[in-house]
Amino acid sequence: MITHRNKHGFSLLELIVIILLVGIVASLLTVVIGRKISSAPDVIITVEREANMERTMERIMSAYLAQINGAAPDNALSTIVSNESTYEDTDGDGIADVNVVFQYITFNGAGAEVASPGAAPGAPTSTLKVTVYADPAASGTQRHLTTLLTQERTTAGAEDVVNY
Repeated sequence: MITHRNKHGFSLLELIVIILLVGIVASLLTVVIGRKISSAPDVIITVEREANMERTMERIMSAYLAQINGAAPDNALSTIVSNESTYEDTDGDGIADVNVVFQYITFNGAGAEVASPGAAPGAPTSTLKVTVYADPAASGTQRHLTTLLTQERTTAGAEDVVNY
């Protein structure tokens, strides 16, 4: 008489193989996740710097709009430049969080940026290039925001004055 024995559960060998496979997969996941977690502070710093750049550019634009639409729009650009140091500290701790570069520029007939003709480098023109860099210690090829600010397009005495 042949008896068939029903097999219930796993053998010891099968349990050992499963435990080894789970251990190998867990160690691989730990390495991959560890790399992601160790790079997380870099992402946070990058986002913080970009937020600082945007906040600074918004402050500059707000000051520009207040000046260009104010009582003395002809002095708007020079007023923005004279307050340069106030824009670099974004959190009020007295330490520069961004680097702001103001540069007076002109354009040639083809629309390319050129040095002001007949004016000393940095001398006021009707166009101000504002560049905000993420790192206050450098201004090379890093992330930055740039905008151009101009004096109003017509004179302040004209009836069809366009202020921005």
